[in-house]
Amino acid sequence: MNNTSPSIVSFRNCSAIPEPYTDWTQNSFVHGTLVTLWVMMAVIIFFGNVLVILVFFLNRHLQTVTNYYIVNMAFADTATAIFVMPLKLTELGAPCYISFVIFHGIVCQITQYIFMILVFTSLITVVVISIERYIAIIHPFNARFCQSKIKTKSIIFGTWLLPIIVCFPFLLRQSVYEVEFYSEFGTISRLICINSMSPNFRSVYILSFILLFYIVPLIVILFTSSRIIWKLLSPIEMLQNDSSRYTFSSQSQNVSYRREENKRKVAKMIMVIASLYFISWTPFYVIQVVAMFSNFLNRRNYFFTFILIHMMSFFNSMCNPIVYYFMSEKLRFAFKSFIMNILKKPLPAMRKNETSNLSKIDQRLLTPLNSECTVKKNHLYFSENSFQKLDQNHSSTSDYL
Repeated sequence: MNNTSPSIVSFRNCSAIPEPYTDWTQNSFVHGTLVTLWVMMAVIIFFGNVLVILVFFLNRHLQTVTNYYIVNMAFADTATAIFVMPLKLTELGAPCYISFVIFHGIVCQITQYIFMILVFTSLITVVVISIERYIAIIHPFNARFCQSKIKTKSIIFGTWLLPIIVCFPFLLRQSVYEVEFYSEFGTISRLICINSMSPNFRSVYILSFILLFYIVPLIVILFTSSRIIWKLLSPIEMLQNDSSRYTFSSQSQNVSYRREENKRKVAKMIMVIASLYFISWTPFYVIQVVAMFSNFLNRRNYFFTFILIHMMSFFNSMCNPIVYYFMSEKLRFAFKSFIMNILKKPLPAMRKNETSNLSKIDQRLLTPLNSECTVKKNHLYFSENSFQKLDQNHSSTSDYL
């Protein structure tokens, strides 16, 4: 790609002057493979995250604090599959005459704006979950004050409001350009959305974004995860019967042990989700920074590079439901129940080790009353074929998934 600016699209025809430029997407096999993988990812992301949302709203016992945040991410990932991925594929992979029909008016601006909102909503949610798990495990007796549904819903509202405000310049500073490139691999024509901010403002804005929405969250998650890992490596501490503050029976100690064990399982899953997010999105941020100080994409492989890093970014959205399935026994059983119900097939009985972990799950353990702690059991439990609630008014906590 030379230094000549691409022509601004008139929306009458695709008439850019062909330029010599090598991009691997000019090869029909490479282009077809990338498009196929992109579409497959979009389908998996959509159905996987819709399944998470459905089982959450159809099962009240799954509506815990942590699960509220997980469903918030699932909404963002579903919106990505519905809106962002088709439009981004059109921009980066479709011929000019197809993009010409779609990218008119403010579609270019809206696409980039929605994309950035969804990216940062997911990121903020990951940070919030990490902090919530940190409080639940490191400061368990303070967790009760942070786990009300009203506070949770307010925080979720904030995870959307903040990106909507901060990303607003993306809605104003986008332009559509037409390009046509040829090389020994073939010829391609594209309509691309390019940020039209002034170079100085764009550099400051993008670097500030990366600092606030990548570096700072990464530091927060590294801190909370390191403390949680340190806690996980230590044996589970059992509260003694002669404690001056709480009185436990041997049975309640056993329940307390199981509760602590479940909290640790949730923490492990959240750390996997956070790790996947940063592994998936780091190339995207690196390319953004490098592109500000280098013109390496002007030489070759602009479209191939951006298709690849976007696919790596979307890989995170595809993996989240898979992580939930393999690392959360309750969600796994809920997924199976939902699918078997659709197929009108009986759900196979759970294995004994699963039943032992999931039966008689207490939603309100360790409720302090004056100087004693009474344990209220059997508010929620698994049977072999379904969830059953014994207390319709139980208070959901975030210790179980």
